[in-house]
Amino acid sequence: MKKHWNKSLFTIQVVSINSIFLILLVYICMNVHSHPFMGIYAELHNGKWQVTKVDKECGASKYYDIEEGDIVLKVDGVSPDENYNIKKWNTVEGFSSASFVKSNGQIIGITVDDKLSKDCINSTMPYTILALIIWSVGIYALYKRPPSKALQSFFLLNQVSAIVAITAYPASSGLLFAKVANIISAAWIPYLLIVLFIRFPVKTQTPFIYIVKLINLFSGILFTLALTLYLITGLSSEIMIVLFRYGLSISIGISYIVGIGIAIRNMVRISLAENRLMSTLLLVGTSAVLLIPLIFSILPEVVTGDVIVVLEVSIFANLCLPAIFLYALVKRREFNIQGHVQQLMQDYAQSNLSQNRLQPTSREYTDPVIVSQMLIHAQEAEKQRLAAHLHDHHLQNLIFIMRDFERLSMNDPSRMDSNSSSSLLESMKDAIYDVREICAELYPSMIEDLGLRSSLQWLIRETKNRHNISIDWEYIDVQEERLHYTVKVSLFRIMKELVANTLKHAKASHLFISLVSKSNMLICEIKDNGMGFDPSRDQSGNVSGKHFGLIMVQKRIHNLGGKMKMISDVGEGTKVTLSIPIVEGSQ
Repeated sequence: MKKHWNKSLFTIQVVSINSIFLILLVYICMNVHSHPFMGIYAELHNGKWQVTKVDKECGASKYYDIEEGDIVLKVDGVSPDENYNIKKWNTVEGFSSASFVKSNGQIIGITVDDKLSKDCINSTMPYTILALIIWSVGIYALYKRPPSKALQSFFLLNQVSAIVAITAYPASSGLLFAKVANIISAAWIPYLLIVLFIRFPVKTQTPFIYIVKLINLFSGILFTLALTLYLITGLSSEIMIVLFRYGLSISIGISYIVGIGIAIRNMVRISLAENRLMSTLLLVGTSAVLLIPLIFSILPEVVTGDVIVVLEVSIFANLCLPAIFLYALVKRREFNIQGHVQQLMQDYAQSNLSQNRLQPTSREYTDPVIVSQMLIHAQEAEKQRLAAHLHDHHLQNLIFIMRDFERLSMNDPSRMDSNSSSSLLESMKDAIYDVREICAELYPSMIEDLGLRSSLQWLIRETKNRHNISIDWEYIDVQEERLHYTVKVSLFRIMKELVANTLKHAKASHLFISLVSKSNMLICEIKDNGMGFDPSRDQSGNVSGKHFGLIMVQKRIHNLGGKMKMISDVGEGTKVTLSIPIVEGSQ
């Protein structure tokens, strides 16, 4: 029930965020040309609106002789007291025409003409393009439909960042809808960022991080409610502007610092090389990215009340985060392990169904080979899911426990009995080794990373290193690109089982392994010089006997549509020959 609710909630979030983004895109494209960013700020002094700041670097005010101390006379033909942007945000923006009185009494007028409109469009274009790229990356992640919580968090952060990007310029230039969307989206980025750091590359949850997560959650709610109240009531603009300016800056700054801290913690604590690499990548990338708004906008804003670079511009550095996380997620095969498998099963089943319709009706959906192949897909998918769960949760927890235990035994030996601590530590190491072995057995990821040939070389090398046995092997004319992934995985499992069976029962000193491609068939041969056995006495069908492994191999071969032939005699060793049809498929 909870899982169904979480899925429904995420679906609602997906639809809502994408709808808001598309509506904003249309709204901005229709209106931004008439709303150039002027960069003029004003405050009420002695009943008159006086210019307090002029941004001549980014604003269109650089074309006019507007200075601090000038008085706002009229905006769109009416008193500035009646202008929404001036009253609510202390900004002279979003107008068609405005007039100012200088200290010498001279009146200066500003009219939004074609030149300003063109500048406005040129200034908006980079924001829009970047937002579309960020949004597309999020859609790509969603299209893969992975059930991972980390990838769901990645999608939400991505889409909210896209909204911040597309509204950055129009929010500054006085478009109300864009202003509201920009503030609310920026307010929720700290929470989404912390959640993603907590979930990737491994689940990280401490009391302090949990408190920071709750604070960011409540700050997002607070800013949303405060903005809503501010828009529908007559609250003081000074109070709300201070709240949005300083409160939002502090919230984002804290999340940046904590995010870097989580990356450092993971890099130090995680022993698994792959996850440590991911943590290091995220640490280096996010530190460089996040320090830009922290140094140039947030800290100067809090300390001096002024900024080196406005937050709307410096926060663009935050938009590089989706690219960093996407690279890390794909590199870690988060999509492949937990996302592609179900789609692969559906595509394969649909492909088989379409092909079967072209065959005689008697083969339509009862062909045992096709059914067996689909079952293999389902089994591999479940094994990959279990391997990912064991790897990402139980294994990491065991490693953390072992590391903490080691520190405790080194820092305070008086609290630990040497014998019991050594025994407990060995038990932990054994458990970690067992979980890794289970993960490797459930999902031999090296097949995907290195290919079948390299994986078999690894198997042979490990077998020779761990056991007193010599091994010769040959690998002839095997075109891996023609083999479906599940065929390669099944073949690797079969050969691993046959090697293990030889080591366990044959007492052999030499092993020969051969894999050859002949006429759309894979011929696999494993031959040893061990003690052998009498096949006529071992065909009772008792799967609980010592030849259980061979029986399971025979079932796997049958599921692949192949055949198995075994020749053995007491004292003469054993030779197993497998013939498997080549099933072409994607990787």
